Amino acid sequence: MSTSIAGTASQTRDAVMQLRAIVPDDAMTAELLGTEREGLAVRIREDGLAVTVGYLCLEAETIWLVNDAGETSPAHVIAQDTESGLALVRPDLPLGESVVRTGTLDGIHANQSLRVVNSTSNHSIPCKLVAISEFAGRWEYLIDQALYTVPACDNWGGAALLDPQGNLIGIGSLFLELPGADGASVYGNLFVPIELIIPHVDDLCLYGARHTPAPPWMGWMIQEHEGKLMVVGIYPGGPAQQAGIRVEETVAAVNGRPVRHLAELFRATWQTGDAGVEVPVTLDGDDSRREVLVASTDRNGFFQQRPRGRIN
Repeated sequence: MSTSIAGTASQTRDAVMQLRAIVPDDAMTAELLGTEREGLAVRIREDGLAVTVGYLCLEAETIWLVNDAGETSPAHVIAQDTESGLALVRPDLPLGESVVRTGTLDGIHANQSLRVVNSTSNHSIPCKLVAISEFAGRWEYLIDQALYTVPACDNWGGAALLDPQGNLIGIGSLFLELPGADGASVYGNLFVPIELIIPHVDDLCLYGARHTPAPPWMGWMIQEHEGKLMVVGIYPGGPAQQAGIRVEETVAAVNGRPVRHLAELFRATWQTGDAGVEVPVTLDGDDSRREVLVASTDRNGFFQQRPRGRIN
């Protein structure tokens, strides 16, 4: 049988698989993300390679994929692409032949009508793209063009966002509050553009990561709070902990550059150099200011090699 290329929501459902991941209780992300994670993965290549949102399978020791016919296969993580926030997985056994066609953001604009496929059996869901804008997450994550849609849909993790031609343009990542037209908040979803990972798929399959220098990772979680950037979590054994950074300290500057927002913080950190660079950080505590030098690392290597533990 020949492989079918998905071009409609109905065909895309054949390329969508349910994903279930089991993470050990003592994994570093277990408390934050849970030990049983469920979502979706979308097949993008004939060999079964599928893309999903990275947090579903981060630190997973067991992964199962289920297709629209109910057929099940164990699967493996091929790559975690921390820069896009997406991951590649592949089933160990064949789970169908349909492959979704991927698209780009060319011609995509706010207020456009799109569709979401968030199940292997239900109909696609109409939605509206309300904005294409940057997104910064406290886990050292920043993308320039996140796709914000309303209304919010259930089962968003790994869901497929389709353009009017049925091309896959985004992978579901978050459920969040968005500003409404009348000033009131509305609930919506954030989708990660698929074009952030497609150019790197070959390298990701070969190396498990992009074949480019990794950005420096600090091993902290930062939250914007009352106009300040507060440290709200630290990975045990990570660079921030090794540098003696404490929860509830606030970050005032990176490499001498004042920072007030997450995006500024991350860009200032990444502009210091590649993973492994020592990053000068200015911290404010209880009526005091201090300077620390953080020996950054590659996030991928950290999660692959570190013993598990709780994030403070």
